[in-house]
Amino acid sequence: MTELTTSFSYSPVLVALSVVVAIQAGYVGISLALLIPAAFANRRRLLIAGSAMTLSVGIWSMHFIGMLAITTAVAIDYAVVPTLLSFLICCLVTGVAIYLASLRSQRLLVIAALLMGIGITTMHYVGMTAVHSVFHLTHDPAYALASIAIAIAASGLALWLAFSADRRPPLFLCAVVLGCAVSGMHYMAMAGTTL
Repeated sequence: MTELTTSFSYSPVLVALSVVVAIQAGYVGISLALLIPAAFANRRRLLIAGSAMTLSVGIWSMHFIGMLAITTAVAIDYAVVPTLLSFLICCLVTGVAIYLASLRSQRLLVIAALLMGIGITTMHYVGMTAVHSVFHLTHDPAYALASIAIAIAASGLALWLAFSADRRPPLFLCAVVLGCAVSGMHYMAMAGTTL
């Protein structure tokens, strides 16, 4: 049986929109997360949930818009279960990472960065299984490792800037770094993906 590969291109407008969505979600999610250390009881739990949900919706939406930006000769259909599972993974991992980062411990911040980076990457690759009904996907291991490294390093930098830097930079800069982590991971992984 002959295996054919298809090329794909991107809509620049949707790519730009995906990055803007990631930055906007990072801004709102981090601004909520910065209120967590001073909060107690129910307010603390609500802030963690709100931050995690905002970041998750933004991260997941960025990836989905990034996939909608793809133009191929064959229409892409998405299986519902992997798509929803990728969102659930994102919610859980982001919530734990934000909680750990809000504790303002350097050791926990490293764990939070690892969790968030690996969570974003896992969410991406689980979400990519949703297109297997239309395409068989192969992922170049070098690009996959690079995407994981980008997600961990940029997530760690964004969390450190927001929670541990001696002088926290403007919140917008933290959001841009986190938005670059999410979109950089996605587009690096897609650069190594063959349909």
